[in-house]
Amino acid sequence: DRLRKEKQKRHNDFKIVTSKPPEWQAERVFVGEGAMNFPALPVAESSYILLGRVTNAEAHLSENKKNVYSEFTISVEKVFKTADSSIIVGNEIVVDRIGGYVKCPNGRTLLYRVASTNMPAVNERYLLFLTSKNDQDFSILTAYALKSDGVSPLDDSPQLNSCGVSRKRLSYKSFEIPFHLLISPNTSCANDIVLQIIDSGH
Repeated sequence: DRLRKEKQKRHNDFKIVTSKPPEWQAERVFVGEGAMNFPALPVAESSYILLGRVTNAEAHLSENKKNVYSEFTISVEKVFKTADSSIIVGNEIVVDRIGGYVKCPNGRTLLYRVASTNMPAVNERYLLFLTSKNDQDFSILTAYALKSDGVSPLDDSPQLNSCGVSRKRLSYKSFEIPFHLLISPNTSCANDIVLQIIDSGH
């Protein structure tokens, strides 16, 4: 439809998809300088911060077929920061991330992604930090996955790994973030900040 075509066109400016990948290749990783240049909790860098569950995921090619982006439908459970009054609890929004699976002409599937970034999983809950360059598309800056056994960063960047946060599940009772902790954390590393956020639950 028209809206889909317009969005695909907006993704023409990033080129990671090749028309003839080597037969042996199952994944192509784009390495971009500064792509993960933000703090572990990028509050100032995010236009939107929300807690939600992923209900659907699908990949799309850009209009020129040189880029691929994945769309994730998020059921919003809590909003901590927003630049759009329409984003409220109970609504669904679609967020994007560069990368995704592309089916080649010969039938095989190739994964394209940006280095250090990972994709959210359907049915999982996340604390999402989002940006929007054009006020039309929401993009995932980074996120934290919330599971019954703890919290872990979605991505693999060094600042998210600081103080043992990455891949080490941190226990929590229920997830509740006082806004002042996000805006003015008084600790110096991701581990301390995340622990403060998690321990604030009741």
